[in-house]
Amino acid sequence: MSVVPSASFMSDAPSTSFMSDAPSTSFMSDAPSASFMSLKSLFNEKLSMATSSSNNPKYDGSDTMNIDETDSIVQEKWEKIKAQLFEVPREPFPEYHDYQERMFTRQPWMKKKDVDYLQKLFSDPKSMVAKKQLKSLFNFQVYNKFSDEQKSRLLKLIPNCELVPIASDNGEPIDTPRIEREYTAAGKELYMPGVSEPVKELDPNKVCPRFDFWLSDSFKDARWWFQTSVRYGYNTSYGVDTQWDNLENFKTKVPKNWKSDDYEQEWGLGLWGKLGKKQVAGDSAKISLPEMAKAQIIRLNDTLKYKRQFKNIGITVLMDLKVAGINKSNGHLKLELFKGEQSKTIDGINNPTRLENEVLDFDGRVAKSSRPNGNAFKNFSIARSGDYSPSLFEARKEYWAKNQ
Repeated sequence: MSVVPSASFMSDAPSTSFMSDAPSTSFMSDAPSASFMSLKSLFNEKLSMATSSSNNPKYDGSDTMNIDETDSIVQEKWEKIKAQLFEVPREPFPEYHDYQERMFTRQPWMKKKDVDYLQKLFSDPKSMVAKKQLKSLFNFQVYNKFSDEQKSRLLKLIPNCELVPIASDNGEPIDTPRIEREYTAAGKELYMPGVSEPVKELDPNKVCPRFDFWLSDSFKDARWWFQTSVRYGYNTSYGVDTQWDNLENFKTKVPKNWKSDDYEQEWGLGLWGKLGKKQVAGDSAKISLPEMAKAQIIRLNDTLKYKRQFKNIGITVLMDLKVAGINKSNGHLKLELFKGEQSKTIDGINNPTRLENEVLDFDGRVAKSSRPNGNAFKNFSIARSGDYSPSLFEARKEYWAKNQ
């Protein structure tokens, strides 16, 4: 990209060519990878080299150009340069039908009613997918009921490092806690997903997703974003057009009041700073347990379900908790814990880590030394109805997304 041929706004300078003494005819020629954000500094550097001994009355030897930036001719020239630099054609809206065709892979056996049903399922904010507890649909038990042909299609979509050999007649993965305990007792070496000999053949009778795949943060995040996009209309005709319009504006719109400093602040480091502040200010991780209670994400008489598997000792802890009170001034929780016939009331709970330790102490099977660090928000879920049972982690992210 060379801007010099178009930069005739300097034509009224006494010097016939402000680059005449420079070794290169283009100030960008020795910096082909430089972005236009640095136009001003590179331009001044070359100008300084070319006119260091000149008697040009408009240049005082400083690092800046003595140009009247309010001059209408100068502004007109800049507008032409900007238009040339941003000559990116704006693409028209895609046909929504074309987008619908890409929502899923059509199979030969599908009829029109099947296609219409799936398109509505994935795009309608009121569909079952937008409301149902997706972990009841996406799990190993459901996967294991699929045919070999269906499993084969799914295995191709899963990273190879997430696949492990099958180690039982029930199709269980080799890293299942029960199988690992048996291997340890027999003195056998444990299989390490992604480390041991990698899976080479995608045979659904020989390999399957690893045990922790369904519980991984990456899979949970993908599942959450998928449901959020359906629930809030990202896949509707209006949602697709809006996203397309935003993308085209980003690609083609010429920034206002542009000089190199303004451009840097608007699109360079300044933009990253603004995005960084927005991310820090809006990050769902900053929403505390008391704030969730004040926002009625957690409500009085809600049932919280605790579940955590401790693979190192082969114990899974399950416990129900009832929200017995919420302090309106500070959002601290009062909860009742249930273990069989026993119950215990705790008060002043303001973070899930303390709550988790109270649960484990009450359960009594997991010593403090056997409790790995983790995000306790992920171990508690809100059981308000059959179709609404998000973890505190998921409910917090949804609240954050709705308020952006």
